[in-house]
Amino acid sequence: MTLRKLLAGMLLGLGLTLVPVTAAIAETTINQENNSEDSEAQSGDANAGNFGGGQAGPEANGAGSSVEQDGDNEADVEQSSQSKSGAAVAGSQVTGVAGDGDVTINSRNNSKDDKATSGNAGAVNFGLVFAGPEASGAGSSIVQNGDNEILLDQDASAETGDAVSGSQVTGVVGF
Repeated sequence: MTLRKLLAGMLLGLGLTLVPVTAAIAETTINQENNSEDSEAQSGDANAGNFGGGQAGPEANGAGSSVEQDGDNEADVEQSSQSKSGAAVAGSQVTGVAGDGDVTINSRNNSKDDKATSGNAGAVNFGLVFAGPEASGAGSSIVQNGDNEILLDQDASAETGDAVSGSQVTGVVGF
């Protein structure tokens, strides 16, 4: 991955667009000014979830029902959920330069009463698994010659985005 793509990816991760400045000459100068008042930015909420349920083994339901099993039952459930809210940037100035040579950045940022809020992030997994024969009802019976096994693997992660308000973010990457 080139350094330019790396810098662009970092800025896009903040929800910003890279205005590329490629310095092919010995000196690059950037003069910029940002004035902001009462700017607001909020990223959305992100939620993810899974529900897994199942049963391995025969069922007998009802009065006088019976289950007879010769063998093993195995239930294997894997769940994964991830969520991430985005970045919120308000009243900020973000500058990125990728190139060779001398780089001079003159940035001025005047920010007043700006507010940035990152959204909430949540992730949840729910697994309800039964292994083995089941009988319900008056006079029901179960006979099993075997083993029952449940394998339940769950992974959940939630991450909020960055919230940047009234700030200056500057990055320079040389080749």
